[in-house]
Amino acid sequence: MHRYVKPPLLEFVLMELATFTCQTFIFYMVAVLSSDLLSDKDRLVAYVSSRIGNIAVQELLIVVPVSFLVVGMLHTLSDKYSSRWAKRLIETVLQDIPRTIYLFGSSVAGVLLALSTFSHRSADPSIVTGSIVFLSVIAAITFFLYGCFVSYILK
Repeated sequence: MHRYVKPPLLEFVLMELATFTCQTFIFYMVAVLSSDLLSDKDRLVAYVSSRIGNIAVQELLIVVPVSFLVVGMLHTLSDKYSSRWAKRLIETVLQDIPRTIYLFGSSVAGVLLALSTFSHRSADPSIVTGSIVFLSVIAAITFFLYGCFVSYILK
């Protein structure tokens, strides 16, 4: 089994940023396509609500700590039984935590960007485009930095 060598920090961050950007684009395109190319406001709002409702945010706040709890339990078991399999499982679960953060963050950023695109195209006065763009950028930066930091620490 070979030992993982961390890439240089800039290379690591750029790769993580590319991954996060691709995931954001995927959610953006799902929102675009699920709303008939941003022509159906009701379907777009329904999709946005399903992705960034209170449940999604609560899930993220719960998933990350619970993931660490599961890792702790697996670590305790692997120490007690000296299992290589359990150690590999721990590594895999740890590597999934940043991916989970990226999944939630890119989902929020992607659907907010789709909503801002819709607002800009339709000039709908009930949606404030600038605020949505600002929120999507803040969400993207926050989730990316959090996920990237966790990923770098865990590798």
